[in-house]
Amino acid sequence: MKEKNCRQILNQTKLALVSPSSWGAVGISFIISENDVEIEYDCANGKIEQRLMMNEQGSFSADRIYIRRYPGALRLNLPPKPQPARYEGAISGNTMTLKVTLTEINEILEEAVLERKKTPRIHKCY
Repeated sequence: MKEKNCRQILNQTKLALVSPSSWGAVGISFIISENDVEIEYDCANGKIEQRLMMNEQGSFSADRIYIRRYPGALRLNLPPKPQPARYEGAISGNTMTLKVTLTEINEILEEAVLERKKTPRIHKCY
């Protein structure tokens, strides 16, 4: 009986692919392509190496990587280290809310509101 209830609950949640699009805000670019998502910040970047899916309410969540960068020259003693991160948010019309959390230490890095087709203003720190 429990197995049947679980399947009914899962079948009620319909997921849809998020169409390829570009999103931007001050300090962040979020580019959704057919197969993945590239995220660029002033001093970091991230990648979701899968197709982005959202539920009927427009919410999405994906666990992938985040790479923090540092100002100035690349330092041999401080190489960029990919860290596991959760990218979650929601899309409503031409607005996306996004929250990025480093999952190993449960640190919220970013909470942003992005606009579809808005040119991001990124000032690279390296």
